[in-house]
Amino acid sequence: MRKLGALVIGVFLALFLVVPLLSLFLVTFTGEPVNLLGGHLSAPSWSLQYYIEFFQLPRYYKGLVNSLLFSAAVTLASCLLGVFVALVLGRAAVPARGWLRALALVPLALPSYLMAVSFIFLFGKSGLVTHLTGIHLDPFTPAGTLLVQAFSFFPVVMLTTSASLEQLDPSVEEAAGVLGGDTTLVYWKVVLPLLTPGVLAGAFLTFIRSFGDFAAPMLLMPPSIKLIVLEAYRDMSGNTYWGGAATLSTLMVVTVVAVMALQRRYLERHKFETIGGRSAGAPRLYRNVWGCRVLLLLTLLLLAFPLVNVVVLVLLSLSASWGSDQLWPSLTIDNYKTVLGSSLHFITNGLCLSLVAVLFCLILGTCVAWMLYRTKWWGKHLLDTLVLIPFILPGTAFAIALVTAFNQPPLALHLTAQLVIIAYIVTRTPYAVRSVTASLSQVGSSMEEASSTLGGTGSLTALKVLLPMVRPGLLAGGIMAFISCMTDVAITLMVCPPSWYPVSVTIYLKTAESKYFLAAAYGIVLMVFIFGAYTAMLRLGKSRELAT
Repeated sequence: MRKLGALVIGVFLALFLVVPLLSLFLVTFTGEPVNLLGGHLSAPSWSLQYYIEFFQLPRYYKGLVNSLLFSAAVTLASCLLGVFVALVLGRAAVPARGWLRALALVPLALPSYLMAVSFIFLFGKSGLVTHLTGIHLDPFTPAGTLLVQAFSFFPVVMLTTSASLEQLDPSVEEAAGVLGGDTTLVYWKVVLPLLTPGVLAGAFLTFIRSFGDFAAPMLLMPPSIKLIVLEAYRDMSGNTYWGGAATLSTLMVVTVVAVMALQRRYLERHKFETIGGRSAGAPRLYRNVWGCRVLLLLTLLLLAFPLVNVVVLVLLSLSASWGSDQLWPSLTIDNYKTVLGSSLHFITNGLCLSLVAVLFCLILGTCVAWMLYRTKWWGKHLLDTLVLIPFILPGTAFAIALVTAFNQPPLALHLTAQLVIIAYIVTRTPYAVRSVTASLSQVGSSMEEASSTLGGTGSLTALKVLLPMVRPGLLAGGIMAFISCMTDVAITLMVCPPSWYPVSVTIYLKTAESKYFLAAAYGIVLMVFIFGAYTAMLRLGKSRELAT
């Protein structure tokens, strides 16, 4: 049974992960799709033309440089915000820390392209803040795009840093204080260095999300600023310039892998362990009254930004008009009538695609997790690597890889709902694998062994013993995969047929058409599903585990 399962999973990953990536790489030398599945490896010409073009065309090499600089700036800003909030909530005696932590998670339920829409109506020429204060921050600038992404992604750093902070031995801080270190010195020289693994984990995840984010930069970044993800999309969606799109996508993958290698190299060369492990004592909290009040005020100001964005989206969704001469919009429910009436199919499309994909993600993720944690065989490390590769792939790059591999017989799946579901399964299965693996690591194998000893078959043991024990991990992984599928734009926009467009793509397209009010109504409906899923996840107590 194990060998058969490994064979099925291996064939699936080889067909829908390895073949697309290999096809993507070959296109960079041929300039047109190479039909690996059809057995035709010949091409009109093989050359380095497209790699040479990368260094010759400013929009290509400047796109990579700009993307690296921009994503690094977003990562730095997100780290500053995330570490600050994590330290305040973890080491300061501020009131209502539980509520503040919940508020800090709001940006995770607000996709970056929705944040971009609300940012336009907050600080644009006819924005609410511009009306009330006269402060005009042009959203359609690199700085505006950076602010949107930083406030969208900083909770990732906060969660990973908070997880490291909870594992920190409080006695280390106490010893530093006893030896004469003041609060600033203790945090700068002791606490922050020990939090480096958690901060770097969040920084890497933030860099991946920023580097591969497609929708927010497409909406806000001025055309004069080239980004590699946007140039790859334009090459593919315009005149279908296969060579250029594939080369840029390949370089995106190489860049992310290189950043991951640098992160691992740094962590391997440095030690961040405390001598005695975590003690049983509670951490020492910062209790200066006025200091805590200042920290609370700063934290509320930071967390207020995404909340204000939600309020603006609600107002937009209820608006009939909101121009430069109007302080408040004229309200109507016509947008919701459209969303829940003639355009309801966009919502049902998203639900159908996501739910079907999540079901297979859970099945595949459970099988992989069981093979990794309950079996001993030579190929499990390779399987683990293959499953995790899609997690670091930029969405646009993987979408282009799928298009190059499945645009012609025998598997002409491009612009089909089947390919959308397959793409979701491949890219979202890591959520299920990690969450189920975490559950398995907390449960010994004795129950399964006892079931087998008492005559239970493998299928009966899996159904009656294993699944109930890993149910929290299954639900948590399923929720995270569902949210990720429902909010995806980059992959879905490129491989989905128009008749199957989900709500996420509809929001992006309506925003690109300047139909902001209708886009906001779709966004609120999408957020209802996201908030509901996050509420379920938080009740399972798995949010920190998944973020790390």
